[in-house]
Amino acid sequence: IDYKFKDRKLLELALTAPVKSQPSSPNYNRLEYLGDAVMEVVAIQVWMNKGVIAGAAKKTEDTACNRALQAVCIAAGLHNHIKKCEGKKPRIKAIKAAYDVLEPKSPNKAYWLQGAACKTLGDVVESVYGAVFLDSGLRLSAVEGVFKRIHWPIVERRLA
Repeated sequence: IDYKFKDRKLLELALTAPVKSQPSSPNYNRLEYLGDAVMEVVAIQVWMNKGVIAGAAKKTEDTACNRALQAVCIAAGLHNHIKKCEGKKPRIKAIKAAYDVLEPKSPNKAYWLQGAACKTLGDVVESVYGAVFLDSGLRLSAVEGVFKRIHWPIVERRLA
């Protein structure tokens, strides 16, 4: 993601999935909620800076949907670092295989905007945004930098 964390534990937490049998164990849930909100603000800002005013809400919704986030997670390689997701690894592996086949062949229409997504993959991206926001001292510009590096290239190819 090309961001150097001052507090590496925030990144580790952002990559730790919740475990149903251990609900009180440390996981990304809080960072996910924060990251979701911060990502939407950044996405709206980026779309509006690109001149999209009337359709910014719909573009932001498509940018922030779990299917888009899933594609970002895989493209950024974050899926390789998720902790405590053993039960989901076969599904993540299948999604990665499909991504490898479909992403290069996908024309302007984004294949990842249809169908069900693996929520864990989207949650990890949101959690990373939340971790960057906290680690940077609540700087939206830090999140925007990460967004533009890992998220925008996928969105721009498919939605812009």
